[in-house]
Amino acid sequence: RLPVFLENNSVLLAMTEYSSGVLDGYHNTLFVIMSHGIGSCLLREGQVFRGCGGHAGELGHASIDLNGQPCSCGNRGCLEQYATMAALRQRFGFADYAAVVDAAYRGDPTSREILAYQARHLAAGLVTSVNLFDLDSIVLYGEFNYRPELLFSLLADKIRRQSLITRVHPVEVLPSRLGPYADAVSSTAVVLFPKGGRLRPARSHVSYCRIRLLRRPGIGLPSGRENSRQAGCLRKFNRKTVDFLGTVWYTENQY
Repeated sequence: RLPVFLENNSVLLAMTEYSSGVLDGYHNTLFVIMSHGIGSCLLREGQVFRGCGGHAGELGHASIDLNGQPCSCGNRGCLEQYATMAALRQRFGFADYAAVVDAAYRGDPTSREILAYQARHLAAGLVTSVNLFDLDSIVLYGEFNYRPELLFSLLADKIRRQSLITRVHPVEVLPSRLGPYADAVSSTAVVLFPKGGRLRPARSHVSYCRIRLLRRPGIGLPSGRENSRQAGCLRKFNRKTVDFLGTVWYTENQY
């Protein structure tokens, strides 16, 4: 029998991003995942900050408005009530975010207001994080990474203007470089980097390897070549470890 591992998706994605080497030179990074909710993972010199019970990183439930909209968590004005894709669609009524972004680049005032609203509210949560943890970088992963330069420039400008920390050192806002199979590849991180272990960013000499994933009917798997490209941060493994990696992916994707 093979062991089964459970881990927070924000942690797994953050560990994979860091291990790919793209965060070399940064020391204190907040990895933010934007999806149905907003989660995050704080990495300090490659070490995951988990908090007392392993639940650190609930950025989406940080309040940005004391008298704001009620949230299912029991709080009011949670960031998730304003800055997720669902919240934006409910407020502005658009169907295709990519079309909004394209129109914003063309100068459409309504589309630009949507991005400005998004940046204004998301920055409110990020500025608090910057001031609290003395961040030097923020990585955003998820639904808003389509042509992100305009949104990210708005975010960076607001953080620079509103954060005390930026008077001491710059804070970079970066798009995630994880590819389309990030969920599958990142699930291996729970085996490669046990809890408490320090992550090691990849270097140019790291060997690419093919990871044999366990198949299950109805679940699409990336090809060996595609998976190898995204697993550039992974070193050679013995057969037992490869079976572990396959089990982790299999377990995460059956739900």
